Amino acid sequence: MAERDENEEVSPEEALDLAAQVAGLEEQLASRQETILRLMADIENIRRRQVEREAMMRQDAVADCVAKLLVVRDNLARAVAAEGAKGLRQGVEMTLKSFDAALVELNVRRLETVGQHFDPRLHEALGHDEASEQEDGTVLEEYLPGYQIANQMIRPALVKVARRSDPA
Repeated sequence: MAERDENEEVSPEEALDLAAQVAGLEEQLASRQETILRLMADIENIRRRQVEREAMMRQDAVADCVAKLLVVRDNLARAVAAEGAKGLRQGVEMTLKSFDAALVELNVRRLETVGQHFDPRLHEALGHDEASEQEDGTVLEEYLPGYQIANQMIRPALVKVARRSDPA
């Protein structure tokens, strides 16, 4: 279309044609706005469902963990109810065995420490001991075991590490 001067009059046919074009453009705009609103609502629904899914997964994980630990709680209750020191010891041993089994089911791995080379990512040194028969930096004793799930550290092992005495 050629540019028109503001003062130039438009014929009735041209006015009808322009009005039809404007109506078509307004219809396209309304359709696109409706599409945008629908897509925004879809995105919001997807976000909401994802948040709900994540919450359910967390809840399922906690429920699974608690179910495994309830066996340990039951054994503790049996140990408390047992008569005599022998019964108490057996109850505590059952509890420890149940607890270790629950950790295995949860894919929790106890770290090997004694005899291993000290690794600050896996071990926390609580002390050193001069040990001429051990290589410098070798873990001599484990005070508290460390645990890992996959490659995520749950707790480092608390250990005593060999340190060679320096010849003076």
